[in-house]
Amino acid sequence: MRFRFQAVDSRGRVVREIMRADNEEEAREILLDEELFPKSLEPVGEDEKVTWVARDRVKRRAGEAAARATETAPRVSGSVPHAHTTLHRGNESVQGLLGVREDDTLLFQPDKSNEATIVLTPDRVEDAQLSGFPLRQLRVFQLDGELLEFPAGFLFSGPIFRRITKTFGRKKAKKAAKGK
Repeated sequence: MRFRFQAVDSRGRVVREIMRADNEEEAREILLDEELFPKSLEPVGEDEKVTWVARDRVKRRAGEAAARATETAPRVSGSVPHAHTTLHRGNESVQGLLGVREDDTLLFQPDKSNEATIVLTPDRVEDAQLSGFPLRQLRVFQLDGELLEFPAGFLFSGPIFRRITKTFGRKKAKKAAKGK
């Protein structure tokens, strides 16, 4: 597909071009990898000439990152894709993989093997929300009062962060509906 985009670069200049991507989400990710922050993105006809192409270095880097994530992803039965991120818990910061299993269990597996995997089930989470702009952050509020924070990236978050907020936001909405 072809997309017309308007984006802001790291110097604050506006870039208006036409690019090719498989879908809108991939187009946004490509632009963010190029340090272009999309303001608008709309599909255009196939007869429109492509005027902007992502650098090969970015495509190669994205492929390498995906391969690393696949190699290091925790082997959990019924798991879905994971994101490499940092857990901020009080004054502690730990790097690792964040993921959600098909049963809506949230997992954080630290990179260091001597640290335990954190497993959160929906009944232990009060809320999960993305906050901040332009640097997004996933905040998971537990029922015991503890706050877990994960950097989620610039402007838009990856699919894993959106799935977490949808899943736990839905659980909260269901609990509120039952309470009425």
